Amino acid sequence: MKKIIILLLMIGIPLALYLPITLSFTSEEFWPISSLVPQTPDKTNGPASSATHETEQAISTNGSPEVMLDDFFTSCTLDEKYGDNLQSLIKLDPQYIDYTDLRYLEVLHIGFDGEIHKGELIVHQAIAEEVLEIFKELYYISFPIEKMKAIHHYDNSDESSMEDNNTSAFNFRMITNGSIPSNHAYGLAIDINPKINPYVYAHKVLPSNGTEYANRNQDIPGMITADSEVCKIFKKLGWTWGGDWDQPKDYQHFEKDIEF
Repeated sequence: MKKIIILLLMIGIPLALYLPITLSFTSEEFWPISSLVPQTPDKTNGPASSATHETEQAISTNGSPEVMLDDFFTSCTLDEKYGDNLQSLIKLDPQYIDYTDLRYLEVLHIGFDGEIHKGELIVHQAIAEEVLEIFKELYYISFPIEKMKAIHHYDNSDESSMEDNNTSAFNFRMITNGSIPSNHAYGLAIDINPKINPYVYAHKVLPSNGTEYANRNQDIPGMITADSEVCKIFKKLGWTWGGDWDQPKDYQHFEKDIEF
């Protein structure tokens, strides 16, 4: 098992005190907090504050070159990520969008288990850097996201992805109950924790196993409301939240309207 030992000087609230810790990479998608082994504490350090959220702060590595937190929030082309498997995994219609228009992102996020996970998103290249910044902020505030996998892990089924409470972005599909491409088809929309933030129209709830979460007067980790920090983070960058719509209500959904 390959291990990369990093003395991490910063980690998002509320996961740790502002102390050096050892990070062992034990899988591609899951880094258990149990593997974050505290080293000798620095008595001068207190709890993490907003000052520790600066992405410019380096992560020191015992004489090795400095590693930045930004190194864990990355972007690459789909060809770089998938190579010869690209067309078999990622489905699209080239009359609307091309593979070169999209970017594959890797980000850190806090899972429902309180652990650090590595997530992935595919988005339009025009918003790729902005989405990285958004998910850095969500990581900093420890907003819980259960899982974050590209849609091909669900055979490109939006329903299967939603039922699994999977956060996703690009998915070449039509709008719900419509015949034109969704903003997801262009990589310009993101659905977050969709089972507990369902799409609600009249008596219809999607995904079907999200019915109990149509009641928004619940205090549930990962639930998005108008007062959520999640909404503030997206909206300050000009994104629209589906929970603000009159009908339907799409509580999972954020989208960005851009001109090409």
